Amino acid sequence: MTRKEFSNSHRKNGLAVQSGPVKRIALIEDDADIAYTIRLNLRKEKRYQVEHYVSGLAALDALHEKPFDLVLLDLNLPDIDGLALCRELKRDDETRKVPIIMLTARVEERDKLIGFEIGADDYITKPFSMRELLARVHAQLRRAAALEGTEDETFEDGELKLGDERIETVVGLGYRYRDGG
Repeated sequence: MTRKEFSNSHRKNGLAVQSGPVKRIALIEDDADIAYTIRLNLRKEKRYQVEHYVSGLAALDALHEKPFDLVLLDLNLPDIDGLALCRELKRDDETRKVPIIMLTARVEERDKLIGFEIGADDYITKPFSMRELLARVHAQLRRAAALEGTEDETFEDGELKLGDERIETVVGLGYRYRDGG
């Protein structure tokens, strides 16, 4: 972050908050009290547009219409299992890069590992601190922004060349080994 960017940011809830475009967050949560509290705290940041869905299927339709910047996903939804919804979002080309933070009462290590294996980017167990949730939201959005635009980049280091489509290595006296592309 440059000095100018830092000076344009402000501190809120003890976290450095960078100004920038409003990020769209899909909150998929069937508990009205939890959803209200999350929406209230995210909106206080004045950087997030939060759309709340009780139905996982309605959220899936909305995400396919216009992808969000982040998804907060409860696992115990009335119409579809949150794990199945996460799996579907990660399979689809339009939504696979959208960070997903799972919010759940499932605290067993096995449940967390399944969530990560299916594609969750983070996993928070209930009850949780709102400050922790905000920090995790900031971190996921920062990470997504850093990855944005790096897809077409190639890394080269002497004899090794890495890119999305192929790995190329110069072996010995100029022979090339190509894997992929």
